[in-house]
This record gives sequence, C-alpha cells and structure tokens, in this order.
Amino acid sequence: MNADRQSREALNGITQSYLRDCFDYDAVKAQLIWKTRPSHHYKNANAAKAMAARQTGKVAGTFDKSKKTWFVKLDAKRYPLIRLIWIYHNGDIPAGHSIVHKGYRDCIENLRLVTDHDAKANHTRMKEYKQEFLASLGLA
Repeated sequence: MNADRQSREALNGITQSYLRDCFDYDAVKAQLIWKTRPSHHYKNANAAKAMAARQTGKVAGTFDKSKKTWFVKLDAKRYPLIRLIWIYHNGDIPAGHSIVHKGYRDCIENLRLVTDHDAKANHTRMKEYKQEFLASLGLA
C-alpha cells in the first residue's frame, strides 16, 4: 500500500468536530492554529497542560522539503495539511477521492475534491503551474 493511500485511510478517524476542537483556521495565511484542546484528548491532565503550554496559539505543522508539502502531527500521526484543512471545512474525504490544489497556496479556496484518477492528472498540471509561478518570480 502506498504512503498516500495509507495517509488517506489513517484520516478516517479524524472528524471535522475533532479538528475544530484542536485548531482555528487563519483564512488570510491559510494556516491551522493550535487551540487549547479538551482534556479528554489526552491520557491525563498533566499531558493536556504540557501540550497546551507548548502549542496553544502556534501555527500547526512543519514543511517537508523532500515532499514539498506541509504536514501536521496530531495524536502522534503525521497528516498532510491540505487534507486537514479540507476536513476542517467540509467534513470527510470519501473513499477513492483526493484533495488537490487549484492554485499554489493551501487556502480552502484553492483546494478541491477529485477522484484519485483525476488527482494524477492534476499532479502534472501542478508541476507546470509551479514552473510558471517560479519563472514569474525570476526563480526558474
């Protein structure tokens, strides 16, 4: 099973309600911001306090240079940011579907739900779009 499919299947336990307990969404910067999570998300009260002190108010996620995408670690699992943003706004991702970019940013307006087959075609278009974008900045 490939990593993309494993990641999508792992999301089945993450609900829109759960994500809204964990994050606020900054629409201007297209970021998830950690909230103080309910204590029932943790094994004990000390763990809840420690995580609240470290995370609350901070931007969620790290950029993976090798995969060229943002990931968020939630409950000891790593999830692609665009999938969490989609679920946060729209709920579950149906089986056999993926979330792809319509543009270069991770804002909800640039994300769309497509079949896995269409996602492969979109991947090629995004490579071309990225090259055009970098060229417009004089970086390509």
